Amino acid sequence: MITYPHNPPAEPGPIRVTMRAHKVAAMNTSPFTFGQEVFAWDGERWALDAALPPMREAEAEAWIAWRLALRGVVGTFHFGDPMRATPRGTVTGAPVVDGGGQTGATLATRGWDGELLAGDNIQIGSGSSARLYKVLADAATDSDGEAALEIFPRLREGPADGAPIVTSNPVGLFRMADNDWSWDHEGAGIYGLSFRAVEAL
Repeated sequence: MITYPHNPPAEPGPIRVTMRAHKVAAMNTSPFTFGQEVFAWDGERWALDAALPPMREAEAEAWIAWRLALRGVVGTFHFGDPMRATPRGTVTGAPVVDGGGQTGATLATRGWDGELLAGDNIQIGSGSSARLYKVLADAATDSDGEAALEIFPRLREGPADGAPIVTSNPVGLFRMADNDWSWDHEGAGIYGLSFRAVEAL
């Protein structure tokens, strides 16, 4: 029986991934002075486009079956940025959330030593609560093994105190961006596949 999250085949992986960050904000510009008034709301999420390499039938049908098993926007799956599977910074120890119920764009952490660099990805939660975040500024631990991380997107659900922070192969929870999907194949038996997804919230 298929259950969700239902993760995609491990191989072959995408040859191109376009990560997109969505932020809910608006700006009014005065037609007389060009003065600007900016409104920012809390809504932030990930979206992505993934292109798979040309595949023969056996590999392609595994991907096709996975995509159809999601039944459009119904099912969910884990996905991470393949270019940021490991941090550029150095992390030793086991980083965890320092204090429950945190919200906003800053995450307090403890229990580790080293540095995360701007652009590194982290994960909080697992299963249907997995969330993918990007570190926005270099952050090094202090003498107590603590560090505050500026992240995107903002924390939506306050993680529990002591929740593990994943720095190796971090993923988030995604679903397809729409209900329709198509694939093509040539007479030589080569398939072309791609998909679009948004963060599952």
